[in-house]
Amino acid sequence: KLRTKTVEARLDTELSSTFSSLVGLFYSRETTGATDTTRIVPANLTRLTNNATKADTYAAFGTLFWKPSPAWEVALGLRYDHEDRSAEGNVAISVGPANLPVTVTNAKLKSDQVEPRLSITRHWTSQLMTYASLARGYRGGGFNAPTAPIRTYKGDSAWTYEVGSKYVSPDRVFSLSGDVFYNDYSNYIGLNSIAPAAGGGLVTVDLNSGDVESYGAELEATVRPVRNWTINGSVTYLHARLTDSSPYTAVTGRLLSSDRLTFQPDFSGNIYSDYTIPLGGTDSVTLTGGVVAKGRRLAGTLNQTTPTFLKGYALVNTAITYRTGPLEVAVFANNLLQKNYFDAYIEKTTLQLAGLPASDLGIIGERRRIGVRLGFRF
Repeated sequence: KLRTKTVEARLDTELSSTFSSLVGLFYSRETTGATDTTRIVPANLTRLTNNATKADTYAAFGTLFWKPSPAWEVALGLRYDHEDRSAEGNVAISVGPANLPVTVTNAKLKSDQVEPRLSITRHWTSQLMTYASLARGYRGGGFNAPTAPIRTYKGDSAWTYEVGSKYVSPDRVFSLSGDVFYNDYSNYIGLNSIAPAAGGGLVTVDLNSGDVESYGAELEATVRPVRNWTINGSVTYLHARLTDSSPYTAVTGRLLSSDRLTFQPDFSGNIYSDYTIPLGGTDSVTLTGGVVAKGRRLAGTLNQTTPTFLKGYALVNTAITYRTGPLEVAVFANNLLQKNYFDAYIEKTTLQLAGLPASDLGIIGERRRIGVRLGFRF
């Protein structure tokens, strides 16, 4: 069972015509409890697992907003977080009439984090603005199951830096926005794994992979060549790499075969076209077509020497939508060209380490899917 209680108080104050502030307090308590009984019939083994966790989070935050002129906006913020997490667990195993000693797996985590934030925005005209921001973020750690070989994983943090701009044409038929960014992660929580569970079977495990550096750019555009035709698209380049995986090696005793992040492509993007045909009154038909694409990705692998990569793919999607008043009916086709691709993939080393037969395991992406969608707006 899961129970969550949160309390938050905010005070928004206008100090003057150019200064305003927002301050607040936050508290959260999350408790979980679970009991699991697993029977492995061939071995005449019964495993009883109890797990209870508690997480108390306290935070104080504040942001000062300054508008020295209609063209400039500055926001300076600071947040303090304190986390106190605890876990109590035990594993009792019996083989036939014999009871093995109970394994107790209690653990605690505490953290104190300071997270500053600064953003500066410049409105050059009513159509063009630019901004720059830097911030530090934190994500709390947690606990794996009592049957896992690794009980705890630490929280991770990141410094983020971003510069961007947005332009909208005076006639609103064209818009373009883009940004470049750099992120620096510490103790990145990102390499989920499968491990042998105490008493038999498998258990998922969260790990701190190490330090990660990522940088890239995003571009998004919308254009209306004619009144009823809209084309929009976006493209993202994200170069994310592990720069230090020693925390992973220290915990597992193993090396990683690649510095790339699992299932994270360097490139992704999409482009869509919508053409609306008026039928009179509130009736219309919209013809939609588009492509969604992802680049090459690292598969889920624990192989220490040879990484496995998934090929990039592009999917063609289409739809015809009829609208009348608040009602709309759409006939759609996703992956129209029957593109073969993997949604997820686990290389065989992961299963070998879990004591399973050496076999790659892949989840194939959806083939062509044709359907009807009914909507009502109110």
